[in-house]
Amino acid sequence: GALIWIATIICSPIAAVMCLIGSVTGIITAIILGCSGAEIYAGIWGYNAVLGAIAIGGMFYLLNWRTALLAIYCAIICTFSNGFFKTLFLPWGVPALSFPFCLGAMIFIFTQGSIGGVEPIELTDITTAEGNWKRWWIMHHLQEPAPVVPYPESGEQHADDLSPESAPVNSSVEISLEADPVESSQDFKSHEVEMGQY
Repeated sequence: GALIWIATIICSPIAAVMCLIGSVTGIITAIILGCSGAEIYAGIWGYNAVLGAIAIGGMFYLLNWRTALLAIYCAIICTFSNGFFKTLFLPWGVPALSFPFCLGAMIFIFTQGSIGGVEPIELTDITTAEGNWKRWWIMHHLQEPAPVVPYPESGEQHADDLSPESAPVNSSVEISLEADPVESSQDFKSHEVEMGQY
């Protein structure tokens, strides 16, 4: 377990902190539920809580104090779900595995947009908690606003609002794209005659 936690620190320090929070939350919840001390010591009641805390605390949601509380709540749900799946699979002798984590995490992922003060991360943009923070900071603090173009008629407009229809046109300048093919042919022949004289 210590080696896994050290590797987690190297990959994502925030995830390592959430790992500790999830583990402690799972152990305390298991003790309150009266679970076996041997199973708690073996980590059976803690690893799903660890996964749930890491997923909600910075991976699927941008980390802040509300997200941290949500991660703790997810760890508690994962621990409760561990008891449910353990009892469900008992007749077949199958352990709960990571089903409690999947159920607990999906509950909180499906609530995206319904919890105030919590900003979800798009599935296509998910990376480490530090990567999510860096991307959010760049998008909200380092983007330059669009330049402002003055209009005599309607004040100021952004360059993003410009379109071929709305762009000002100088009506005094007219360009004719049509040409008389007969005159063009005669001019071409006259140039050939002049060139032949040389």
